[in-house]
Amino acid sequence: MNRASAPVFFDAAAIAWQAHPLFPQIDIKDLQPGAVHPAGAFSLMRVRVAAGGRIDPHTHPVETETACLLGGSARLLCDGATTELRAGGGVSIPPGLEHSLEADSEVELLAIHTPPLR
Repeated sequence: MNRASAPVFFDAAAIAWQAHPLFPQIDIKDLQPGAVHPAGAFSLMRVRVAAGGRIDPHTHPVETETACLLGGSARLLCDGATTELRAGGGVSIPPGLEHSLEADSEVELLAIHTPPLR
């Protein structure tokens, strides 16, 4: 693992929202892509899902996804079970596990992928 020689700062307010390349009704702010993280250990993004929006079922082959809801409420469908998530709640999803999210209201969350998304 690389060792950082200095901190890497970001300003979420200065980063523009962008449409997610795979999921409609989803916007993202790529706060710290794995390529710029000093150790290349993770990627960090802020995600916004419109009310009634959905992140379709998908898997991450090698990444663990950890998400923390900053606002709103949603249903996480994971491994055949549905779990209600609310602001302040979160989840860590291991690699290879299919998951999706349905937003009851506009949802904002932080998503960390370890190792970073490719």
